[in-house]
Amino acid sequence: PKTRGIIYFASGPQVYKTADNGASWQQIYTEVRPNINIISIAISYRDTSNIYLLTSDGVLIHSTDWGDSWQAVYTFGVNAKKLLIDPHDSDHMYVALDSGLFESPDRGLSWSEILNTNENKFPGLNQFKKLYFTDTPGELIYLSRYGILKSADAGANWKSYTLVTPA
Repeated sequence: PKTRGIIYFASGPQVYKTADNGASWQQIYTEVRPNINIISIAISYRDTSNIYLLTSDGVLIHSTDWGDSWQAVYTFGVNAKKLLIDPHDSDHMYVALDSGLFESPDRGLSWSEILNTNENKFPGLNQFKKLYFTDTPGELIYLSRYGILKSADAGANWKSYTLVTPA
């Protein structure tokens, strides 16, 4: 986050926080459901007291107070891969799942699918690797096993760049 000295990290079902550049750590969240891990942490660029966690089974958890309290705000119900907050607009969030890429314009309260991995339009789309923002507002890059997708309009339209042809 922008706040100096604060670092968060997840290890399995636990999330830890330091406020002194790593001199001391405290556990701030534990997922109590068995075999569920925290796979992604995202922090609002506008208000760093807003922290989001994404669990391996697709539950989005939110804290508005630096991790002192938590609330589940959305359940996707499928395996999750990554959660990102748009650095140009902290209300805008993206979640990569096994089934596709989802976007929220309202800090995770509502979601819509912007890429469906079942479509044959982009080979290997379901082999998600990374999702990046560029320095240009609204520009996203989605890396899959076989290629790259690029959007210049926050995910409304995509252009494909094939790297390898699937066997």
